Amino acid sequence: MAGSGRDSLERLQGLHRDLLALSEERLPNVERLLGELEEHVEEFRGLLEKGSKSDASRQKLSSDTLEIDEDTYAINDAFKESVIQVSDALDLDELEAAKLFFHGQEEAEEIDRSPLASSIILFHRRRHLRLESLRLWLQEAQNGESDGDTTENLKGLVTLLFLDKQGQPGFGSTLWHKCVECMLGLEKWQQQITERVQTVAMTDQAQSPEFSETMTYQHNSLIKQHESLGMIAAYIAKAGYIVPEDLNYLVAKVKTFDKHDANLMHYLPPISCAILYFGSSESTCGAAEASSLHKAITSDSWSLRFFQASVIVIWLAEYSGRFLDQLAGSQKNVNVEKEAELRSNLFMDALKNGALHLMLALCQGLKNGDWYDAARDGFTMFLIQDSPTLQLEALKAEPAFQAMLMEQFQSFTDSFITNMPDTLRKLKFEEDEQRRQMQNRVQLRPAEFELHFERFLILVSYAFTGFPEAAESFWSDADGNLFGFLQWASQRQSTPRVAAFCEMLCSLCENVECAEAAHRFLLQDSPTVTGKLRRNSPLSYGHIFQEIEFYSSSIKDRPAVQSGLSQRGPRPPSDQLVEPESAMMLESYLRLLTQITRHGDTARRWLLSHTTFHLHEHLFLLASSAVESRLRACAFNSLASLLTNKTQEVDDGMWNFLDAWLSGMQGLPSGSSRTTSSQLSNTANLESIAKGFEEPNAFVGLLRALLSPCSETVNLNGCLPFPENLGSNYRMPGIEAIVDFVVGRIFATESFELHDPLQIRILRWNCLSFITACLTSFNEDLINFANRTSIAVDTAMQTSSLAAYSRLHPFARVMEWLFNDSVVVALFETASQDIIEINEADSGSPLILGLLRSLETISLVLSMQPTYFDIVRPIVKLQSTSRKPVVANSSLASFEDVILNHLDFVTSLTLYCGSGHEEIAISALRLLQQLSTSRKLSAPVINGSGRRAEKSRLVTALEKDDQVEAISRSLISQMQLDERELEHGPASASYIIRNDILKVLSSCLEAHPDRPTVAHSLLGFRTSINTISVPESGLLSKGASLLHNIQDLVVSCPWGEEGAIAFWLAAVKYDALAILQKLWSSPMSSSSTIAELRLGDFLFEQSFRQPAIRPDMLWDGKRTDDPEFYISDSADACARYLSSRAAFLDYAATELRSAKADGLSSLVARIESNLLGSTRLPGGQTVDNPSVFNYADFLELESTEALALPESKAIDSTDLESCRLDNSDAESSYNLTMVEQLISLRLEDARKREALVAADEAQSQSDVENIMQCLLANNKRSNIQRARSDALRAWTRLVVVMLDSCPFAELQRTAFALHILQLILPTFERSLSEDIEMAQALAELSRTLMRQIPMPLSPVDANLALDAIEDRILQLLRVSLYAVQSAQATSSLKQACCQICQTYLSGICRDPKQASSRRSALQCVRSVGDRLIETLCDDACTGEGMARTASLLLLEALVTTSGLAKSTNLLQAFDNLNFIQVLVDGLRTIPSELQGASPQAVPFILSYYDATLALLLRISQTRTGATFIMNAGFFLAIRDSGLFLADPDIGLDVENPTALSKYFDLLLGCLRIINSILLSKGSENLQTLGLVRSFLDDYRASIVGILKKSASIGSVDETNAKVMAELADYVTLLITASGFLENDDIHVQGAGSPRLFT
Repeated sequence: MAGSGRDSLERLQGLHRDLLALSEERLPNVERLLGELEEHVEEFRGLLEKGSKSDASRQKLSSDTLEIDEDTYAINDAFKESVIQVSDALDLDELEAAKLFFHGQEEAEEIDRSPLASSIILFHRRRHLRLESLRLWLQEAQNGESDGDTTENLKGLVTLLFLDKQGQPGFGSTLWHKCVECMLGLEKWQQQITERVQTVAMTDQAQSPEFSETMTYQHNSLIKQHESLGMIAAYIAKAGYIVPEDLNYLVAKVKTFDKHDANLMHYLPPISCAILYFGSSESTCGAAEASSLHKAITSDSWSLRFFQASVIVIWLAEYSGRFLDQLAGSQKNVNVEKEAELRSNLFMDALKNGALHLMLALCQGLKNGDWYDAARDGFTMFLIQDSPTLQLEALKAEPAFQAMLMEQFQSFTDSFITNMPDTLRKLKFEEDEQRRQMQNRVQLRPAEFELHFERFLILVSYAFTGFPEAAESFWSDADGNLFGFLQWASQRQSTPRVAAFCEMLCSLCENVECAEAAHRFLLQDSPTVTGKLRRNSPLSYGHIFQEIEFYSSSIKDRPAVQSGLSQRGPRPPSDQLVEPESAMMLESYLRLLTQITRHGDTARRWLLSHTTFHLHEHLFLLASSAVESRLRACAFNSLASLLTNKTQEVDDGMWNFLDAWLSGMQGLPSGSSRTTSSQLSNTANLESIAKGFEEPNAFVGLLRALLSPCSETVNLNGCLPFPENLGSNYRMPGIEAIVDFVVGRIFATESFELHDPLQIRILRWNCLSFITACLTSFNEDLINFANRTSIAVDTAMQTSSLAAYSRLHPFARVMEWLFNDSVVVALFETASQDIIEINEADSGSPLILGLLRSLETISLVLSMQPTYFDIVRPIVKLQSTSRKPVVANSSLASFEDVILNHLDFVTSLTLYCGSGHEEIAISALRLLQQLSTSRKLSAPVINGSGRRAEKSRLVTALEKDDQVEAISRSLISQMQLDERELEHGPASASYIIRNDILKVLSSCLEAHPDRPTVAHSLLGFRTSINTISVPESGLLSKGASLLHNIQDLVVSCPWGEEGAIAFWLAAVKYDALAILQKLWSSPMSSSSTIAELRLGDFLFEQSFRQPAIRPDMLWDGKRTDDPEFYISDSADACARYLSSRAAFLDYAATELRSAKADGLSSLVARIESNLLGSTRLPGGQTVDNPSVFNYADFLELESTEALALPESKAIDSTDLESCRLDNSDAESSYNLTMVEQLISLRLEDARKREALVAADEAQSQSDVENIMQCLLANNKRSNIQRARSDALRAWTRLVVVMLDSCPFAELQRTAFALHILQLILPTFERSLSEDIEMAQALAELSRTLMRQIPMPLSPVDANLALDAIEDRILQLLRVSLYAVQSAQATSSLKQACCQICQTYLSGICRDPKQASSRRSALQCVRSVGDRLIETLCDDACTGEGMARTASLLLLEALVTTSGLAKSTNLLQAFDNLNFIQVLVDGLRTIPSELQGASPQAVPFILSYYDATLALLLRISQTRTGATFIMNAGFFLAIRDSGLFLADPDIGLDVENPTALSKYFDLLLGCLRIINSILLSKGSENLQTLGLVRSFLDDYRASIVGILKKSASIGSVDETNAKVMAELADYVTLLITASGFLENDDIHVQGAGSPRLFT
C-alpha cells in the first residue's frame, strides 16, 4: 500500500480527515473509514520503513527507461541527477527516489517550489500523515467516544494490526521496538540536518532561501514525527501489547541520553503508560517481573538525573499500589514496613533530585506557549528557581501530545495520592517542620527549605487545567481519596502552600459542576469575617475574606502608585506586605475567586449579595494601592469575573464604582455627592496602570466585561453600554476619558513600549476587543428608523434621546481614534502577520485572535463610516459643550485613504484567504470583498494631466512582487470538492471558505464589470489599465488557474442524490457559475473566457448535468406543495437551481452567437445538434442529452401568491417598507434583521405609551412570529420568482439566437418555431392571470416565432398536418387577444400581443386563398368579446409607449380582414365609439406635437401618426369608412394642422436628421387617404368632389412645389426623390380624379382672372 505517488498522499489525507472527524464525532460514513483502515494495515505495520541507497537501484537508474507506477518512461540525465539528489538528501533507495521525484514534479507547480524541495516535502508529509493516522486510530480505539459498535470495530482492526505472521497477538512488541528505533533514527537525522546547516554557515556558502526553508521544514517535520511515534508507543503500551522486556529495552536506551530537549519529552508518555500497565496492582505482570523492572528503573544512575527522578516517582506511585493491602509480616522474610520505608525514601530522594522540577518545567514550557499566565508562571519559577542546571529549550507540542502528557500526570496524581498516602503526609510534615525552624531565624530565605508539596500541588494544577471532566473525579465522591486529599491539604497551610492550593483549586473548577462543588467546599467551616485570623484553619471563604480584608485594610490609607514609579526601585518597608509571599497568596486567593465566579452562577450571586463582605469594594481598594502590579491585575480580573452573565443592576453598579474609583473616590458610588475640582482632575489611578503589561491588560479586560451586553438584553439594542448619567455630578457624562485611555494611550502608545511579542499580541487583542465592542454595540438601524418610519424612536429607546445616544455612545470617539496615525500603525501591525507563522499557530493563540480582531475592526470601520461621517459626527459636534482634543488625521477623508497608505496589507490579506485557519480565511475573504468593491480603492489612478496613468492601486498592490500566483494557488486548493465534503454537507469548513471565495470574486466583478479588478488577477488574467489578457506562461495558459478550477467545480459538483436538489450543492454550483457568467457577459473578458470554456467543452459537459424539473422533485428534501417549503432551505434550493439553469442557457446563447460570429461552422452545427437533443463526442459516437425543449420544464412550476401579513394592534405593517432591500424591485425582499429590530422598537414604544397591556403581550409576540414567518416565506417566494424570470429570459434568448444563428432549412425552421409555440402556449395562457412578467416574455418570444412562420401556412412534415398548425396559430391569436383586453396587462405585453395578431392577420390577408383562415380569425375575434375593440381603441388613444402604435396596426389589420370578409361591423363599432373622430382630431396637433417633443421622442411620435394614417387609409377604402372619415372632418383637420402650408424645401421645424423625409411621408399619407376617399365615394359624389377641389385650391402653392420637385426643378435630395415621385403621382391622380383642372378652367373663363394651374 505504501506508494510514492500523490495518490498515496491523497488517500492518507482522506483517511486522516476521517479519523479527525471521528474524534470530533462528526463523521457520517464510518463504514468507509473502517474499510480504508483495513486496507492500510500493512502500511501501518511498516511504520517509517524506507529502502536505503543501493548499487542495484543505482544501476537500474542509469538506464534510459524507468518503470513508474506500471508505466514506462524515458528519462534524461537531468532527471537522473535530480533523483540522485533526492536519494542523498533522504538516504532513500534510488528507485523509490525516482518515483518520489516524478510525483514531486507534479506538485512543485502547485506549491511553487522546485521539484527537489517538493519531493522532500512530499516524502515527509506522507510519513507524518501515516503516523498521525495510526495515532488517531489507536486513540479512538482506546479513548474514543463513538458509539459502541464503532469502537468495537476499531478495536477489532487494532487487534488485526498486532497479529504476527502466525496469527498470534505478538506484533505489538515488534511495533513498539520499531517505534523506539525510529525515534532514535529521527534524532540522528535531526542532528545531521543541524550539522549540515552549521557547516554551510561556517564555510560562508551562499544559502538559497529555499535551502533554508527546506532544512527548517525537514527538522520541524522530524520533530513532529518523533512526537507521533512517542504517542503511538504510548498507546501500544496502554493497550497492553508489550512485555516487560520492552520497557527494559526503552529504559536502557533512555539511560544514555544526555540532553534535556523536545525529543526527551516525547519518551515520557510511552514510559509512563508502560509503567501504568506493568506497575499497577491490577496488571497481569507478575511480582518477580515487577521487581525486576523496579531494580532496572531505580538502581543504575542515568545521565540525566532529573529525568530519572521523574521516571522513578511515576514508577513508585504505581508500584506502591501493589503493597497497599499487605500487612506487616504477611510474607516470610519480608519486612513490609521496611520495604515501604525504602520506597518512601527513594521517592523523597527522587524529589530532591528534581523529579517535580522537571515535570513542572515541562508543564510550564507546554502550557505557556501561547498565553501569558503571569501569576502561575511566576509561582512556578519561584518553585523551580533552585534548579539552575535544568536547561530546557522552548517546547512546542501538538495539542494531542499535551493532552496525553497531562493525562499521565493526572494518573500520577491519582496514584500518588491513593498509593502513597504516608509519603504524602511525610512530605507535608517535614516541610512544616522546616518552616517552623525557619521562623526562628533572622533572615527569611524560602530557598533554604524544600517546597516539594507546593510543587506537587502546582503540578496537579497544570495536569487538570483544561480537563474539567477529569477534575470532576475530585468532587464526585465525598468519601474518596481525592476529595479527602483536598480536605486534608487545605488545613494548616503556610503562605506559599495556600497559594499553591488555590492554584490547584483553580484548575479543578473549570466548568459549572466543578465550580459549584468548589463553592460548597469553601463554604465549609467558614468563620465570620470579623473572627480572628487563624492560619491553621482549613481554607474557606471566611479565611479568604479575612486575608483580603486584613491586607486591604492595612493599605487602605496608603497612596496609589504613581505612574512610572511602580515598576522600578525598591519599595519602602512600610509599603511591603506582611510576609514576602503575601502578594503571591493574595494573587492566588483572587485567582481562585475569579475562577469560581466565572464558572459558577451560585457562587457569583452569593458573593455579590453577601451582606457583610463587599468583595468589589476591597478589590477597588487593592487596585488603588501600592501593591504589586500583578496583584492589581488580579483584582481587575476578579472584578471582570463578577460581571459574567451580569444583570443590568450589577452592570450599573460596577460602572458607578469604577467611575468613583477613577475619580479618586473609591468606595463611593457615583452620584452620592458632589466633589471638589481637585477630585475631578485626579487621574492617578489611570496613570498608575498605564505602564507595563499585566495591569493595563487586566483593566482593559474589565472594561470589555462592562461593555458586553447584559443577560436580559432584548433584541432591541437601543441603550448605552453604561448608565446615561455616569459621572454627571462632577463632569460631563460618558466614558470618553476611558476610550481615550484604552485606544489612545494603551493601544496606540504603551503597546509599542513592550518588548515581549507575546505580551504585545495579548494586549493589542484585548484593546481591539474593546474597540469592536464599542463599534458593534452601536445600533445604526435606530437612525434609519428615525428617518424613514413613523416610530417615535426617542420615546421607544432606553436612552433619553437619539441625539444623546449618538453623543454619549463610545462609537463616535472610537471612530475618531481609528483615524489617528498612531492607532492606525498599531492596527495594521496587528493585521499584518507572517502567513507561515499563522499556519503554525493554534486557533486559540493570541496571534490568531488578535489578527481576527484587527480584521473585524477594519471591516467594521469600512461598513460604519458612512453613518459616522454623515450623521453621528455632525450630531456630536453640534451638541458638544466642551472642547476636546482632535485626535483624527484631518487629511483622511475615509478609511479607504488609510488602506491606500498601507497597501502592503492587501497582499497579506489575500494570503490569509488561503490560511489553514477557517476563521482567519473567512474574515479575510469578507474583508477582501469589502475592499475589492470599494470604488476609491478600485478606481484607476489619474495623473496630473487628467489621463489614466495606471491601473487601480489595489490591483497594483496585489501584483507586487509577483505574489498573485502564490495567492491564487492558495485559493485553488479550496476549490476542490471531494467525497468527504459531500458527506459532511454545508457544515464543512471547506464549503464555508469556498462560498466566501466565490462571493469575493463575484461581488468584485459585479461592482466593476468594465475594468480590471482584483478578481481578474486572482482568476489568472494579466491586467492593464483597462484591458485584460491571457499571460503566456501563467496558470491560465497552463489550464491550472483559479478560473479553470471554478469551471471544473461547476462541472463536477453534483446537484444532490438521486435526482433531488440539495440547497448547499445548488448554491456552490450557482455561485461558481455566476462568476463565469459575469466574465462571459463582460465585453472586456468575454472572448478570453469563452475561449477557455470552449477548450473544456463546457457547454456540452453542462448539458449532461441538467436534471429535469418534475412535479414530485425533492428540493432539499421537500416538494413544492410541502407546507414548510417556503420557510426552509428547499425554496432556496429551487431558486438557486433555476438561477443556474438561467446561467447555463445564457452561456449556450452566448457560445452559439460567438461561434457564428467567428465563422466556426462545425462548432455551430455541433451546438445545434446538442440543443436539439444529441451530442457528438470527440470519438464520433452520439449521446442523447436534454434539448432546448426540455430546458423549458421550469415553466410548469406553479407560482404562488405572496402571503398577506397578519394584522397586529402594536405593529404597523407600513413601517416595514423601510426594511426593504435597496436593490430590489416592487416585489422586493425584506431585511429580516432590520424587521426584527423595527418590531422590537415598535413594541417598546407601545409599552412606554401603555398602548400594549400585559394581556396583549403574548398575542403581540405571536403576531411577531407570524409576521417573521410570512416575510421569510415572501422573501423566498420572491427569490424563486426572480430566478424563474431569469431562466425564462435566458431560454427565450436562446431560442431567438438559435433562429438567427443555426443553419436551419426552411421547413426545419418552421417546424422548430411551431414546436416551441406548442410548448409555451399553455403556460402563456395561464400566466396571463398568474404572472404578467412571464406572460410578457412569452409574448415577445411568440412574436419572434410568428415572424419565422411563412404565410400562407403549409405542412412542415408528415407528423404535423395543416389543420394542426392552423389550430396552434389560432390558439395563439386567441390568447394574444385575451391579453390585449386584460386589465392586468402591461403596455409592453399589449404591444407584443398586438404585433402577434397583426403579423398573422396581415399574412392571411395577403393571400386570396386564405378566406377560410380569415373567417376563423374573425370568429376568434368575436369570441373574445366586444371589449376587445373598445380596449384597442382606448389603447390607441391613451396607451403608453409603443403600445399605442401596435394597437393602431392591429386595428388596421382587423379592418383589412373585415373588409375582405365584406363586413362593416368593425367600422360601425368605430363610429359608435367615436374612435374615427378622435383619430382625425389628432391630426390637427401633428406639427405642434413634433415641434415640442425631444429628439428622442420624435421617432415614436412619427411612427404613431404613420400608423394612424395607415388605419385611416384602410378605413377609407370602403364607402362606409370614407363616409365616417369625411363626417369626422378630415379635410378640416388637415387644414387646421397646417401640414400643407409648410415650405416643401424646409418641412416642419423638428430636431431630426430625416425631418424633411418624414414630412414628405406625412404628406403622402394624407394624400393617400384623400385619394382613397375620393375613389371610394365615387366621382359622382359632388360633396366629395367639392371638398377635394377645395383642398387642391387651398394648397395650390404647396402642390405646385411638389410637382416642381418631382420634375427636378430646384434642389432635390436623392434620398427624397422616390417619395417626391410618389407624391407627384398621388397629386396627379387627385387632380385627374376630381376633374380639378376642368373645373378650374370653367372658373377661369367665368372670372377672367389668371390661375396658377395651366
